[in-house]
Order: sequence, then structure tokens, then C-alpha cells
Amino acid sequence: MTAALGNYVTVHKPPPQPIDIHRGIKLAVRYEATVLVAAINEWL
Repeated sequence: MTAALGNYVTVHKPPPQPIDIHRGIKLAVRYEATVLVAAINEWL
């Protein structure tokens, strides 16, 4: 049931817009930076 629902959503979802991709990249970069800063603070 869950897998079928996932496939339905994947098939019927419109392709991502460039701005959504850009926002995703920005969020990912910010997340990476936050994790990196946290790791550095742990080391110090």
C-alpha cells in the first residue's frame, strides 16, 4: 500500500521547478555548514 502510494505520488508529481532545486541546495548547504560548525565546536 505504502509503496504503491509512493509510486503514485512520484508519477503524478510535476517536475521540480528550478527555484525549488535552488532552495533545496541552499538548505542542504546551510545544513552542512551547521553540522560542520557543530563538529568543530565539539573538537575545540
